[in-house]
Amino acid sequence: MKNILLIDDDLGFLKTLEEELSSYSEDWSILTAENGKQGAALVASHSVDLVVTDLGMPVMDGYELLAYLREKRPTMPIIVMTADDSREAGRKLRSLGIEQCISKPCQFSEIARAISSRIP
Repeated sequence: MKNILLIDDDLGFLKTLEEELSSYSEDWSILTAENGKQGAALVASHSVDLVVTDLGMPVMDGYELLAYLREKRPTMPIIVMTADDSREAGRKLRSLGIEQCISKPCQFSEIARAISSRIP
């Protein structure tokens, strides 16, 4: 069983994403967090195989979370979802080693395919 951590401050979207992704594979266990701080705590206390995170969140934003994850779990696969398609965002993400960024709004099937391609 692979543990997928979903992080987004939009609780309605987060709940729907959790439900949709749970239906894509019986091999996935879904954990959720409402901000980067909660996400970091879950990574520290659980075996997490992949993180899917938003960038714009309160308490600890996605960039702070990505920096934390790159320090603590440098090889962990991470997928970013964001509505920010600016060059600055792209530059920051590349500097943090993020290879996969999905533009919001996004299709759940697109996220499921991205997850499937990143974990065996």
